[in-house]
Amino acid sequence: MSMQKFVKFIAACIGIFAIIVVVRNFNSALPGKSPPSKDDYQTTTPCSSSTCFGIVGYSPVGFPKQSLSAIKTFWRETNAVAELYGVTTSLENIGIITQANKEFSGNLVLVIPHTALRDYEKIRGVIKKNPKIKYLGIGNEINILYNDSNSEYKEFLALAKQYIPKIKEDFPQVTIFTVFQYDELVGRAYLTGKKNPDQRFLLQEWSTLVDMIGLTVYPHFQYDNPEEIPQEYFTAITSTTTLPIAITETSWPSGVKIFTGGNAKYNTTEQEQSVYAEWMKNEATKRKFVFVNWLFLNDLETGQPLFQGSALRDSEGKAKLVLPIWSK
Repeated sequence: MSMQKFVKFIAACIGIFAIIVVVRNFNSALPGKSPPSKDDYQTTTPCSSSTCFGIVGYSPVGFPKQSLSAIKTFWRETNAVAELYGVTTSLENIGIITQANKEFSGNLVLVIPHTALRDYEKIRGVIKKNPKIKYLGIGNEINILYNDSNSEYKEFLALAKQYIPKIKEDFPQVTIFTVFQYDELVGRAYLTGKKNPDQRFLLQEWSTLVDMIGLTVYPHFQYDNPEEIPQEYFTAITSTTTLPIAITETSWPSGVKIFTGGNAKYNTTEQEQSVYAEWMKNEATKRKFVFVNWLFLNDLETGQPLFQGSALRDSEGKAKLVLPIWSK
């Protein structure tokens, strides 16, 4: 199975959850209206260190047939575990951000697709109505977009040059970034089944546009054990850009069981997952990454074997070994 399919799956898993939260429709912000002052921004709970560790994705126990009680429990436990909460979704399915703005005590990360720049006023309206949005990602895993459709990527880059300066001017409190799939970007990811050339040259096109670089990071596509991840794993990015770095999605699944024979080493365990969490927290802190968001609080029945068991807890809400390591 290709990385492209994995990427589309993850984007769907994170984004589709927005549609289950029934919220009011957003109207675009009125042109010419003054941006909010700093006094208008909601107060949020700060992170405990220079690097924030959070969760991305909506995954109450029982999803997609979760009870109201499960939803309430999800937000309570997300607040207990995470310093930051992230959502990757379209502007049409923005309900989960509205819910998070009400229920989550910390700052929010919103990643929207590259096509969202075609409706700048809608972006502006969403940010104004959800003042806990601290980080705004425009375009998700854009190096894959570059590979899939160079013409669409060029259109996106042109729109970014036009509208990102306006977002910065209107909302100076929001950190703007775009997201790359790191393992493909630097020419790794063996389990994608395709050759991934080094494409770090793409970073240069964004160096003066954004405030930081976002990454999705899944080293289990390349390494059979977290102890095999080299010390210089992140050197490829830190040596290429001087911009701050954040990780919008990461995980080492605990339940991959599909491999046999010589590839059986790529099956995963809870113990490996906990080792990876320790490694990631140490690396992110040492390298002063802005934040790292773990993929899901509770496991979902996804039908995607290479992401089986990605979350911090199982599908019934039982804590895995990784939970106390990642919790704030």
